[in-house]
Formats: sequence, structure tokens, C-alpha cells
Amino acid sequence: FHPHSSMGLTALLLLTLVALGLAEVWRRRAQRMPGVTNQVTGPFFIGGLLHFLKNFDRNNDWLTEMTLRFGGRNWGCTVPKFGPFSGGFVSVCDEASVEHVLGTNFENYIKGEKVRDYFHEFLGEGIFATDGAPWKSQRKIASHMFSQRLLKEGMKVALFQGGKVLQKLDAAASKQTAIDLQNTFFRFTIDTFCFIAFGIDLNSLETDHPFAKAFDMTQQGVYERYRRPFWRLARFFNVAEERVLAEQAHAMDSFANDIIHSRRRELSSGSPLGPDLLSRFLVDAAGGDKAMTDSELRDVVINFVIAGRDTTACALSWSFYELVKYPGMVAKLREEFEPVMHNFVAAYKSGSSSSNHNTTSPDDDNDNDNSSSVSYKDLTELPYLHAVVSEVLRLHPSVPKQSKYAVNDDVLPDGTHIAAGRCIVYSAYGMARNPNVWGPDAREFRPERWLHSDGTLQPQPSAFKNLVFNAGPRLCLGKPLAYLEIKLMLAMILSLFDVRLDGPVSDAYPNSLVLCLQHGLPVRISRRGG
Repeated sequence: FHPHSSMGLTALLLLTLVALGLAEVWRRRAQRMPGVTNQVTGPFFIGGLLHFLKNFDRNNDWLTEMTLRFGGRNWGCTVPKFGPFSGGFVSVCDEASVEHVLGTNFENYIKGEKVRDYFHEFLGEGIFATDGAPWKSQRKIASHMFSQRLLKEGMKVALFQGGKVLQKLDAAASKQTAIDLQNTFFRFTIDTFCFIAFGIDLNSLETDHPFAKAFDMTQQGVYERYRRPFWRLARFFNVAEERVLAEQAHAMDSFANDIIHSRRRELSSGSPLGPDLLSRFLVDAAGGDKAMTDSELRDVVINFVIAGRDTTACALSWSFYELVKYPGMVAKLREEFEPVMHNFVAAYKSGSSSSNHNTTSPDDDNDNDNSSSVSYKDLTELPYLHAVVSEVLRLHPSVPKQSKYAVNDDVLPDGTHIAAGRCIVYSAYGMARNPNVWGPDAREFRPERWLHSDGTLQPQPSAFKNLVFNAGPRLCLGKPLAYLEIKLMLAMILSLFDVRLDGPVSDAYPNSLVLCLQHGLPVRISRRGG
């Protein structure tokens, strides 16, 4: 049509009105979530997407800032109707709402197909990705894993691998060179948890291991999908980042499957198997009615490594990040665990076990009850050590945020409406900094908040308030093992060495599944008492 004709002008006007009308419809759909009082919004159909993308690499702090902006109350962020947050998400910020989502109405909030799709190469069909009957089956298996026997084996392995850490710190002290403590802890925990899981010593404290590299790259690769809207297309054509991810996931799975096949051959030949989790599963299955497939074994064991490796390494790193700032706390810790660590330290310094630093191979048949070892029971009875570890985990939660999806429409205790299919985000990092939850000193590192005035431990707060180990039916079964590993390493290192920062260290973190220090933790080590 000719733009200067009356008919053309009328048609142009109509098209303009229709376009504006459609834009307004999209604007309203994207900008507002019915029944959600506090919202982050934006122009037209993009909603709060620009806010979200701008803060993507610092999303833990952004979630916290928005929570404080809305007075510590639940709030929502609208985005276009595609991607993992299709239409937007609701951030639950108060204890009552968290309890409703993770506890009271647990069945209505699931991981969902989106999480399984995004993280499939890493989590498989393991406990962290499944819902319903498959999750219950995985949970039952996991509950049998985390027994007193596992804690005993975990103590043996941690003492053995911890001895290697002491050797590295001793070497750094002798050479007067800086060492990245966070990198050391990540190597320690991959060696520790792989030994517990597979019965294999990666020895990554001495040299890089392909499995450790594949594990790290697969984990980060699946997480990075949140910033790549067309990752499925790239996966289909096996190009770009998805090709790298597929290669690393294959390397990780090949390592696990090779060990599984080797253990099956040993079992069929009548060879005795070790105390590692994989061997225990195979032996138990051989004596039962239902054998586990290779895929099921891979998912169970890899998810165990996922649960313990990064989370424990992060907690240890943040522990020293905080403690180097507070010499008084370090002195108090040493005073408390000196009676427990006395024989260990004496044997270490005398050189009576210098070849392995008072540790024996975890394959050796002993219960760590020799005079120069460390007792699990003794470590659990140190209140100030427990308070310090609890405060580190509260303020620097290893898994800073998680998400779920609503199955049906729901209403939270504060009246916030949750539509079916809506993504729910809950942030342990944000909750820890919310004065409505932890009081006006929420941002302070203060272990005393966990203690009575006489130094004894206060009753533990609700898991719905302190989300470090999740809460409700999905409460982490590995909590005792995590505390054990962290306490043991703190006691071993601080009993023998002084640690100071090698220059300023930032508390910046990378955008990843876990909360670690973006630039590592470079420190200087010196031996205590010469």
C-alpha cells in the first residue's frame, strides 16, 4: 500500500496499534507474576532479564541485595518465557517459606526435567538429579552408605591423605615459598573421596590426574549452560563448548566404568574386595536379589564424590581465609585441641613416623587407635572447633544456592502465590546475610553465636534456617563426614604450622556450583616451635 494514501495510513495505524497491543501483552506477562508482591521487573517482554544477566557472575550477592532491598521478604524476578527460569523465579528468603518448600509441602517441589537435562552428563540419574521413586531408591542406598563404618574408613583415609598435605606444607616451609592452600585442599579432597568411593589413590597431591581434570571441567561445563541459551543445539551438533563437555564427561565416565569392570572381575574370580563403597555395593548386590547395573553404580559413586569433594575443599579454604584474620581464635582452637593432638604432634616432630607423618595406608587393617593417631570421638567433643566450622559453613556455604520447580499451584506462608511450573530459588548464602534470620550481626564471622556463655554448644538451629546441608527429606546425609574431614585438617595443620596470607586476598568467587575463592588462597607456611 502507498503510505500517503488514507487507506495506507489507516492500515499503518492499525498495525501500529496491534504491535503496541501485543507488546503491552508481552510486557504485562513478563513484568508481573500474579500473587508475588515484591518483583524485579523491566521494560516490555524482557522483564528483569537485564538485571539478572548483569549480575550473573555475582548472583549470590545480587540475590542477597534484592532480598535486603525487599526487607528480607520473598521476591520474584520476571524473565521471558524460555530457558531454565521460563517466565521468572521466586526467591524464598524466610525460614517459614523455606520450611514450607523443603519440608511441609516437599512433594510439590521437585528438581524436575530441566535440572536433569542441564546436569545429566555430571549427575546422571543420581540422588542430586532425581525425584519421586528413583530419588527414594537412591536415598535408601545413600542412607546405608553413611554409616559408622564409613566414618571410620573416612577417618583412616583422611589421616593418610592429610599426611601428604602436611608433607607439602613442610616443603613450602623449608623452601620459604608461597603455596595455594585452596588448590591443595581441592587435591586433598579429590584424593580422599575417590579413595573412599573407588579404593583408588589418584595421588593428585603429587601430580595432576586426568579424572580430576575431567571432573572439574564436566561440572563447570554443565553449569555454564545457564548462560548459553542455545546449548542444546550445540550439543546436538557436538560443537563449541558442548564438544569439550562431551569429551570430558566421557573421560570421567570411562575412569569410573573401568574401575567398575575391574571390581566385577575381581569379585567373579573370588578375590577379596576392599572397604571402598564400590566394592561394598558389589558384594552386597552379589548376596542379594537385585544387582546394580554399571550405570547405577556409576551414578551412586560419582554423586558421592560430588557431594564431598568440592564442598569440603571450599569449607577448608574459607576456614583459613577467616582464621588468618583472627589470631585470637587460632590460639583458642589450639588450646582446645592440644590434648587431643598432643601425641600426634609429638610423634610428628620426633620423626618417629617421618615417612608417612603418623599415618598408615588406608588399606592397612587398623582402627587408628594407636597412640600417635587422632580419635574421631575426641574431635567430636571440641565445642569451639565445632563452633568455628559451623560459622564458616554458615557464612560461606559450600553450595550457596539451589532451585526447585513447583508441580502444582501453591501459596507460601506469607501469601506469595507460586504458579505450577514456577522455579523456586533458595539461597543459603543470602539467608546467612539476612538480619531477619540471623540478627543484625548476620554478616559478621562470630563463632560465639553457636556457644553458650560457658563455652558449651547451643542447640543446633533448624536446618530451614541454616541451609548449609539442605533441609527436610533431602537433608545431606554426609554432614557428619564433612564435619569430620574439616575438623581433622584444621587440627592437623594448626597444631603443626603457622599460616599467614601471602599478600591481600580477595573474597571474590567464580560463578560455579560451589562457593570457592576465585583467586585461590596463597599463603606462607612456617613450622610451629621451630
